Amino acid sequence: MTKHFIVSKFSNSSKPYRRSSDGPISYTVLSRDGTLYEVAGKIWHLALTGDFSSIPVESLNELCEKKLVVDSSTEELIEILSENNIGIEENRDLAIVIQPTALCQLGCNYCGQEHTADNLDPSNIAATIERIKQKADPEKHDRLTIRWFGGEPLLALEVIREISRALIPFAAELGLEYSASMTTNGVRLYPKIAKELYEVCKVVSFEITLDGDSETHNVARPHKGGAGSFAMIYQNLMNLSKRSDILPFVSLRCNVDSNNLASFERLVERIDRDGFADKLGALYPCLIFNWGNEAGNDNELSFQEFADWELEVVKYLIAKGIKTSVVPRRKKITCLALKKDSELIDPFGNIFNCSEVSLVPAYEVGNTTKENYVNKYQIGTLGSGTDDSKRSILGDFNATISNGEVPCANCSILPVCGGGCPKQWAEGSAPCPPHKANITQRLTLAGLHLQS
Repeated sequence: MTKHFIVSKFSNSSKPYRRSSDGPISYTVLSRDGTLYEVAGKIWHLALTGDFSSIPVESLNELCEKKLVVDSSTEELIEILSENNIGIEENRDLAIVIQPTALCQLGCNYCGQEHTADNLDPSNIAATIERIKQKADPEKHDRLTIRWFGGEPLLALEVIREISRALIPFAAELGLEYSASMTTNGVRLYPKIAKELYEVCKVVSFEITLDGDSETHNVARPHKGGAGSFAMIYQNLMNLSKRSDILPFVSLRCNVDSNNLASFERLVERIDRDGFADKLGALYPCLIFNWGNEAGNDNELSFQEFADWELEVVKYLIAKGIKTSVVPRRKKITCLALKKDSELIDPFGNIFNCSEVSLVPAYEVGNTTKENYVNKYQIGTLGSGTDDSKRSILGDFNATISNGEVPCANCSILPVCGGGCPKQWAEGSAPCPPHKANITQRLTLAGLHLQS
């Protein structure tokens, strides 16, 4: 039977480029498995124009092996979603997110959470430890990873200590690798505490947020009393990044909208001047999104405008010699919701399979109190266990894609995006990453500057 070839609809390619004025024309092509290839210009042009009969057999076979070209009868969507589902089944990471407190000292103007002075109480601490011990299974898991989340987790440091003291030796007894990460506003990440978290509680990764320089950050992320928070966070971030006795991965996030784009560059310039830009594991902007509230609604940036600006940020960071992600890689598991054994435990002992929904009043339903509220995304409690039918609402996202309920099935970046946030799709928002709109330029940039 004669094969009818087509370029994979899930491959993406750069514009044609030359690395030197007299060099050959090339394309950088991202395959559906997330691998970058450099393809000779003449060969890829023939493929793009459908002239496969003019491509030498050896070159055509190579394109097929790399799945840049496929037979037209190939059910690529089915294959990709099958790979994703296999990735979910074979995932051996038991990832648990714990919110030790509902309190936060900051009053960020886009935050959808309600903050109260409630920590995990002794009974829920014990129940959290016991639930994790019951879920951990060396036959299924190689790793136990804890993510400390909030509220602001450092306002409940003793809870973190107690749970860590229980879980670290337990993981060792089972032969599981143990590590923790923390999403923190950074206000209380003092040197002594950072050292204890790293050495004693095995927190090897911190994500901290600065929304631009002090001028814009202090407007967006002030203390609840109105005072600015930038100075303390910046000092703690710099101290942490410059130390040599502990070496955590430090990620710096900057939430942006049309009001603080220029401030992001000023922040990067300051970090570079202060000599720790190269010490950061990641530095990236993120567009403010709706968090069960009106956040982001007054943003005047279009999706394309943000993607264009973000591309310039990538170029700027490369020029400064600062680590940044240029090309997205294959993503089989998009988030916590798709990890079948993973979950989030909130300060009241409620369980979720999404980290963006707990403590958010907009998602509470019925006549409720904080001691016994019902969140529409809640999948259970420490006392009653979890309901698989509720877990599947977000957890069966690959079926949602397959059924055509979201427009991801025909999107070329599906393999490296995974479909994005299931919750945002469920709420009617399109959580498409900016590289959907700038992938061609990113690949051209990779070909010209980064590919070895």
